[in-house]
Amino acid sequence: MSIQLDNFDPLVFLNDIWQRKPFLMKQALPDLENPLDGNELAGLSLEAIVESRIIRETNSDGKPDWAVEHGPFTEETFSQLPDTHWTLLVQAVDHYIDEVAALKEAF
Repeated sequence: MSIQLDNFDPLVFLNDIWQRKPFLMKQALPDLENPLDGNELAGLSLEAIVESRIIRETNSDGKPDWAVEHGPFTEETFSQLPDTHWTLLVQAVDHYIDEVAALKEAF
């Protein structure tokens, strides 16, 4: 589900959407400047104290499937990834990057 911010009704959100269904709020923070880039995020995933994982789409018998690999990773891990069909998830980024922690304060 997706709505525009100018159409946002907090009561509808809390009653019908919150913790019930996926939700995308387009342009919620239109002037947001991303405080870190993909390379910095990947750099965090190299650290043993940072929980991270790579999710890859695999194909088995022509059907999409998913595989997970837990970090910490190495630079070699990233050099061997395909161009598409994977994502990096890094937990608690706000604990390590002050600018990300400041974003949480907006909420």
